[in-house]
Amino acid sequence: TGLPQGAGRKAALDAVMSRVVYQEPTKAAALLEQIEPGDTRTRAVAELAQSWANQQPDAALDWAGALETPRERDTALAALAYPLATQDPRAAAELVEQLEC
Repeated sequence: TGLPQGAGRKAALDAVMSRVVYQEPTKAAALLEQIEPGDTRTRAVAELAQSWANQQPDAALDWAGALETPRERDTALAALAYPLATQDPRAAAELVEQLEC
């Protein structure tokens, strides 16, 4: 992006992510790539996973399972568990089994 590195960029990306996560999860997933690895990005992954699971659980599962970083993949899958359990308990149970392995 055109934003310089630093706290201003981080704050701007956080603000954009918090809105886009709920409105356009696929765009939010692409924006995640602009956030440096670390706690902020991990929180954004969890927030996106949970929100997306409430809207489109299959798409959220596909996205989470394709994340390359094990920490981010595990974070996303764990965040999907509760919303998925309310919609598809069997799928949530299978997800929990995968996380325990």
